[in-house]
Amino acid sequence: MNLEIITKVPQYENNKPPLLFIHGAFHGAWCWSEYFLPYFADKGYHSIALSLRGHGLSEGYEQLHNHSLLDYVDDLTQVIDQLEHVPILIGHSMGGAIVQKYLELSGCKCKAAVLMASPPPEGAFISALVNTCLRPLIYWKFMKYYRFGVLPAPIDLFLSKETLKVNGKEYKLQQESRRIMQDFIDFSIDKKQKTDVPLLVVGAENDKLGRIKTNYDISNFYKAEVKIIPNVEHDMMLDRNWYSVASNILDWLRKKSF
Repeated sequence: MNLEIITKVPQYENNKPPLLFIHGAFHGAWCWSEYFLPYFADKGYHSIALSLRGHGLSEGYEQLHNHSLLDYVDDLTQVIDQLEHVPILIGHSMGGAIVQKYLELSGCKCKAAVLMASPPPEGAFISALVNTCLRPLIYWKFMKYYRFGVLPAPIDLFLSKETLKVNGKEYKLQQESRRIMQDFIDFSIDKKQKTDVPLLVVGAENDKLGRIKTNYDISNFYKAEVKIIPNVEHDMMLDRNWYSVASNILDWLRKKSF
């Protein structure tokens, strides 16, 4: 599979592990390129973002609605196997589910992982049900696009009007695989196969599509550290307060001596 890869290389060679960023639904590698890739490259990390099949400039858009979560795991595996050094994985939203499934199936082929606004390891069904009750209008609006995949989801589900005004950009999302919604309902991680690599859970205080409690559920499952970042929305890497998110991740990487 020919996959789009965007990279930012640090100015000087060092022994830091590369960072591999995995985007969420309706997005592509582009979502990391504005802030996160240059930020972490400036801190000395070889920073890499991939577009999953059917996303961005990667192959497979014509068959988008047939792509499964395991297909996306294969994409991640392909990129990791091509890297010279074992990476640290950073997955956002659907990308967090892909990272969790990859770690379950592959063992420990990464040095550490960061899950940003990720679904819980027991799957999305209960979380979706609770969110539907708590935020019915917002969640049904989101599910309409996720389930039927006819149009891209509207950006205001992912970012606040304040961020869009400050950034002054029109972020164009794309369609997502119809099959993925069912995969999320069926998604689960086997407790016997769960990873023991260092793991950080990052949640967004103002996330319209998730609950803060979900981040603590993930943390408890993996015995991982959790950070809830104030005043940020679901798309933390594009939020006007993205720096707070990135700096918290950097502090954790340094604390773990990566």
